Amino acid sequence: MAQIESHAWTDPIVEEVRAAREAIAARYDYDVEKLAAAFAERSKAAGRGTASPAVATTNGSGQSTLRPTTGTH
Repeated sequence: MAQIESHAWTDPIVEEVRAAREAIAARYDYDVEKLAAAFAERSKAAGRGTASPAVATTNGSGQSTLRPTTGTH
């Protein structure tokens, strides 16, 4: 009976994305708050607003809905 070798399949694009993610995380000491602050600063420098968490609002019929907020901080 022939032996079947198992080879893990890898995708070079996935590996490239993972390497980039690792480099970015390392640059900010794996600190999510530092990373978020850096991205917010880059967004601000580029003249784009920043996203905020969704807030509850009521529509014309009095039903509560969620909507994202945007603006500059």
